[in-house]
Amino acid sequence: MWLPADVQCCPLLRCVLQIQQLEYLAGRVAQAAAEGLAEEEVLGDIPDEFQDPIQYTLMRDPVLMPTSGTIVDRPTILRHLLTDPTDPFNRKQLTADMLQPATELKAKIDDWLKEQRRSKMQMG
Repeated sequence: MWLPADVQCCPLLRCVLQIQQLEYLAGRVAQAAAEGLAEEEVLGDIPDEFQDPIQYTLMRDPVLMPTSGTIVDRPTILRHLLTDPTDPFNRKQLTADMLQPATELKAKIDDWLKEQRRSKMQMG
């Protein structure tokens, strides 16, 4: 971590600065969590075809795994591939470069999101 020269020489100042940085980060995490909960309220029930089959969350970047034909959210499968280079549905070899964007599904999800937000704004 980069610190100004006068802070680098004083352990107490360095500790205080690190605490402030952690508090700032904690605030950002809490804000992101609150925004996520607010969005869930706006969205209501998510259609099954838009949910990631591993995490059961709304897919934002759906990709096709050619090894099983299953569509999942890119961040979910990339996290999985960090520890296990296989398709979680059939255990066949899978790499990140094999993933194919599911552009039609992405367009449907984006349209659905716009409609949900529009209808929620009209309601209140």
